[in-house]
Amino acid sequence: MSILKKPSASMSSLLHWMTLRPGMVAGFPAGVADGHHLVNKTAEDAVYLEVGTRTETEECFYPDIDLHYGPGDEAGYRHKDGTPYDD
Repeated sequence: MSILKKPSASMSSLLHWMTLRPGMVAGFPAGVADGHHLVNKTAEDAVYLEVGTRTETEECFYPDIDLHYGPGDEAGYRHKDGTPYDD
């Protein structure tokens, strides 16, 4: 669990969607392949609570860019075709 502060005109992350499993919580509809992120469009900092497990089975999809985070033996960030990003 983290309490995060986003300055004015910032966003929480790149647009993405994730697979959600029992026990996970989201402020967005679960199981819908629709990207989300929080965008602070105010002139003030926004503070919010982010809760996540970052489990070994977590999978994340970034629809606007060539990026996917997958679990398993090849866990980590990869291109959508499965090739790994160079370190």
